[in-house]
Amino acid sequence: MASTSTPLPGEPGRGVLGRTTTWIHWALTLTVLCALASAPGLVLLALLDGGRSAWALALALVPVGPAFSATLFAWRTRARGDAPDGGAPQPWRAFRRGYGAGFGDVLRVWVPMLAVLAVIATSAANIGATGVPTAYVGVLAVIGMGVLLSGVQALVIATCFSFRTRDAVRLAVHHVFRMPLVTVGVLAVVICAVGLLWQAGDGPLVLAGGMLALALWRIDIPLIARIERDFTLPTDDPPATPSPPTTP
Repeated sequence: MASTSTPLPGEPGRGVLGRTTTWIHWALTLTVLCALASAPGLVLLALLDGGRSAWALALALVPVGPAFSATLFAWRTRARGDAPDGGAPQPWRAFRRGYGAGFGDVLRVWVPMLAVLAVIATSAANIGATGVPTAYVGVLAVIGMGVLLSGVQALVIATCFSFRTRDAVRLAVHHVFRMPLVTVGVLAVVICAVGLLWQAGDGPLVLAGGMLALALWRIDIPLIARIERDFTLPTDDPPATPSPPTTP
């Protein structure tokens, strides 16, 4: 067994090649883990013969929430270097820890958001049959985007903190308007995800989950730092502001 003092690839002093190797290892591992944890939704769609109703898609996306949250938690763990055993964090351990710790909190945010979006999508799809002016579709689109942005930010907050569900949602809605630059960045990630889902289907979207989680983590660093500063109890040794994962 190798000595615990032996430096691992990517640790300080190992050079660009070592850091690149470690980053690729993390990216590939988290991509695979996110895809595997999201796979039940893809199986469900296959059993539904590829049904693409709003409710079928929402049901299929339920496993994606905890999987994406665990991936986000793993990237955060790597950035902070806070492995429970005090050693170097490992992607699969960080993913497993995040999945188990945040499963319930994330679902309490994720499932209602999917249900509301399914209602909005169903209403928009059937608007012609109800006699409502087509301009109403634009109103529904704005409402749906607000729900989606708030839901994504609530998922991030539920991943990083242990707030009550209603408090996580309130903080998410508040900061959507309070931090417009962060919101624009999250909107860009959401547009990429929705576009990928629309053009390529749910499979490629799931495979892109690792990189989407990394992008969202980088964008939301100011949000996490503000909530940590303003809405959590101080400690004797305040944690440093989180830094994004090192990229080659």
